[in-house]
Amino acid sequence: MKKIFFAPKIDNYNDPYNHPLLDEVAFIPPTKFLEYFSNNHINHTYWKCPAWKKYYQNTFVFFSQIDINIKYDIKSGIIDKESFKYCSFDEGADLTHEVFIGELPPEHPPKIPYNGVAIGQIIQHYVFWPEKKDTDIWVEILPIPTMLTTHNVELIGGEFPASRWFRPCLFAYKFYSNETIIKRGEPLGLIKFKNLDNYLEDINIERSVIPDIISKKAFNHGFLKIFLPNQSWNLIKNKPITKTLKQKIKNIFK
Repeated sequence: MKKIFFAPKIDNYNDPYNHPLLDEVAFIPPTKFLEYFSNNHINHTYWKCPAWKKYYQNTFVFFSQIDINIKYDIKSGIIDKESFKYCSFDEGADLTHEVFIGELPPEHPPKIPYNGVAIGQIIQHYVFWPEKKDTDIWVEILPIPTMLTTHNVELIGGEFPASRWFRPCLFAYKFYSNETIIKRGEPLGLIKFKNLDNYLEDINIERSVIPDIISKKAFNHGFLKIFLPNQSWNLIKNKPITKTLKQKIKNIFK
């Protein structure tokens, strides 16, 4: 069994890894999908299907630590200023492109176009890192199956190699209603872990204090897109070739 450590953080707070709601007495920990949603599936015939269970084997449900209230005008795209307490927006009216801390903003920053729906990232993030460096662990961010029906939001998924790319994991949505309310304790989304070296292996996650080196890498990896636009993916997608792998390749061609 592989072990993955994680550290939660809440932005818009002076010490995001030590927000009061992340204290152990208040923090709502992630739960395995097959445990949390068992009542939704256990009486159905597919519950005994090994292929279905394998798909969710290493999938965890992550919960909102705070009450969230997102308001905006769908017609104009104008976002209520209180909504920025809970979410950073990628698309909406009167938004400008992100500026890195310390950079001087341009005199006339380019506006982000509004395409009929606000898109934003909830400010509750998770940083993951492996117990062992030689693993090839990927994370996949998936929607709660019922969230479009219950909250009228569409999660924007994705996946990347969390064992070498330490940018924070987050939940981003398209908000289809003028107002979206997500209460503390409600699921935000799913995160699935995949060991590409051994896809069938069980993976366990454990909360830990984030090491300084991982914290620095998480910050750098999150902002690298500003300095190398559209190049981050090519830097991280392939597993580095180790000395052992190089030797195996040489042996093949002997």
